[in-house]
Amino acid sequence: MLATKNHYKYQVELKSETNDALTLDVTSHDDIFEKLDMIRGKLHISHNDEQAFLIGLKMAGEIILQHRDDPFFQSLKQPMKEIMTILKSNVKNQK
Repeated sequence: MLATKNHYKYQVELKSETNDALTLDVTSHDDIFEKLDMIRGKLHISHNDEQAFLIGLKMAGEIILQHRDDPFFQSLKQPMKEIMTILKSNVKNQK
């Protein structure tokens, strides 16, 4: 059975006089909102930092998975796995 893909739109705006903006349409096999709820208050950082960390991590992870045959992304697979293992362990131990 194939994993369901969740579709997200991220907007990044530069807070300056230029008002530069970027919109990204991305997919994830995870429900980002569910994952955000799961880590809330468990990383001992601000809520804003939790959100930025998890969203960045999940976005990077999806790209690594999508391009897993590319040598560059193959080299990132093991470090990403280690990061995810540490994150999951930390969240689990903070219950």
